[in-house]
Amino acid sequence: MPRPASPRLAAAVGGGVVLAIGVRGILAADVGVAPMDVFLVGASEQTGLGIGSVAVVVQLSLLCIATCLGRPPRTATWIFTLSSGATLELTEGWFDSAGGLAGSVAAWAVGFVLVVTAIAILVVGTDAGGSFELLSQAAADRGLPPVPVRTGLEISFVVVGVALGGPIGPVTAAVAVAVGPAVEVACRTLGA
Repeated sequence: MPRPASPRLAAAVGGGVVLAIGVRGILAADVGVAPMDVFLVGASEQTGLGIGSVAVVVQLSLLCIATCLGRPPRTATWIFTLSSGATLELTEGWFDSAGGLAGSVAAWAVGFVLVVTAIAILVVGTDAGGSFELLSQAAADRGLPPVPVRTGLEISFVVVGVALGGPIGPVTAAVAVAVGPAVEVACRTLGA
């Protein structure tokens, strides 16, 4: 059953804010970021645009591609994208460094939990998905297996991001592997 518009709007905006704060925490930990964030930071450094602006441009581009492939995003996904990008811009410099090993571990753990929670808020609170989910669904519509497509997207963003000077660390691969199962658990928890 579709959710009423006001709670979906609140979930989209709130989820975007939570995602951005989580990303900032992971960046401050300086031990590795999610694959998309490797690209976003590298592109930000190359263009001089803030990471939030780069995130909005990239995500809107991916959502437009998904639309062209027959998987248009819901309004909540557009709002989530704009909310997270704006929050990333507004929080620039808030979490420059976690400070020491304990601070890095804590910043990464909190950031990871916030990112996972934000994605679950989007999925459960709005019945919507993000750009990678839509592109994976579009691949499935064409008879391609969605998991390898998703993995290919993740790897592509890491490779290009590293070439642009984006940060990669020991937990980048762990984030890529752990996000899916963690989001599934968070969705079940929020949906209960």
